[in-house]
Amino acid sequence: MDSQVAESVLAEAQERAGKRTVVTELGPAALFWPAEEVHQQYLQKGGRFGNPQKVDKGCRDSVRCYG
Repeated sequence: MDSQVAESVLAEAQERAGKRTVVTELGPAALFWPAEEVHQQYLQKGGRFGNPQKVDKGCRDSVRCYG
């Protein structure tokens, strides 16, 4: 089932790309190791400068890596 989902997503991406070619490799998932707690929600915790992304600080960028 997972391969069907991946192939479907790839086909949709190719359709959106029009004449451009989407180049990617589909394969089985590798062994996954979750990162240490210090790396979880990294940007929300403040990243390397210790300043979390907040709207009240003027940051309007979305944090895309959490979802």
